Amino acid sequence: MMRTLIIIFLLLGMTAEIEAQVEGYRLEIKRAVDEIELDGKLEEEAWQKAAVAKEFYQSFPFDTTYAVSKTEVKMTYDDRFIYVGAICYDELEGDYVVQSLKRDFSFPVSDAFAIFVDPFQDQTNGFSFSVNPVGAQREGLLTSGGFYGVTTSWDNKWFSKVTNEEGYWVVEMAIPFKTVRFKEGAKQWNINFGRNDLKRIERSAWVPIPRQFNVANLAFTGALEWDEAPRKNGSNIALIPYTTVGIKQTELSNGSKQADLDIGGGLDARIALTSSLNLDLTINPDFSQVEVDRQVINLDRFEIFFPERRPFFMENSDMFSAGPSNARPFFSRRVGLNNPISMGLKLSGNVNKNWRVGLLNVQTADEGSTVANGQNYSMASVQRKLLDRS
Repeated sequence: MMRTLIIIFLLLGMTAEIEAQVEGYRLEIKRAVDEIELDGKLEEEAWQKAAVAKEFYQSFPFDTTYAVSKTEVKMTYDDRFIYVGAICYDELEGDYVVQSLKRDFSFPVSDAFAIFVDPFQDQTNGFSFSVNPVGAQREGLLTSGGFYGVTTSWDNKWFSKVTNEEGYWVVEMAIPFKTVRFKEGAKQWNINFGRNDLKRIERSAWVPIPRQFNVANLAFTGALEWDEAPRKNGSNIALIPYTTVGIKQTELSNGSKQADLDIGGGLDARIALTSSLNLDLTINPDFSQVEVDRQVINLDRFEIFFPERRPFFMENSDMFSAGPSNARPFFSRRVGLNNPISMGLKLSGNVNKNWRVGLLNVQTADEGSTVANGQNYSMASVQRKLLDRS
């Protein structure tokens, strides 16, 4: 009994120590005093005056010491962009470890620098942006507190430039305010930075992360303190129309052929009602550009839940997929499986720090299906934060 109590007190002490470390990590971000040129050089006056986040802590192979590969990070902003500048020192000779140049490369198997942002400070949902030493980009959503890492199916527009120098490489990012969701008026966000140096077999982060946790875990973040609360910069509306033209040839019973012109089209619209609440509309969506699923062999008695990759369903998709891993009350990949989708509406996002809402309504068409009539799929989801992270 005494041994058990001692172990409990030691664990509590370790937890308190980690929390104290997290509380001590603060980075000030101030408005840029001059125009930032995205060239990967960090020579502007705004970079020279910016506060520096450094002394990264090792997360792998050990989590009890400072990182051997040094990293320094600075941030600034203007009316349109959040700028991130990082200097990743590399004292070992040899080439960088980069296994892929494609977008959304795998972070664990590539040298890379990453930023993890939690604008609502709920330690549950956020955004991640990464680059590797050759300039490949990776962006994604953080759900479930980042416990499972980054969902890279989410794609959005942002900019970066990487330069390679003797003994270090430099990252310069420009992330549009329109790309991230945040609460207007809030002067503090949660943030962390991660670095992967496979040449040294080391993973590190600005805020210490125990090695059993993913480096994207939002439970371990510092505070990003704004000199002015960021504001929504104008309307954020994206319209993506498309048209298709084809010729269908039919062979008639008399041996002749008949050609028919087939013209189609559709529209996807994304409207930011607030800086944190989004309205998605779709009419006759075309998902031909969506990444294909990996082929897997299912040897158990449960169905396979492939990740959602269709743009209309992507943002805040975690709100519509909650449930046990093998038994979900609603699975969006079933929508449009038999009937093509004719139209859909989705309202999702954060109302404030404690409340999230998700409303989904999708109607499928009658034709081109093994099902006689079109079907309607509707779902409402409400999440309320309880205590710190529940």
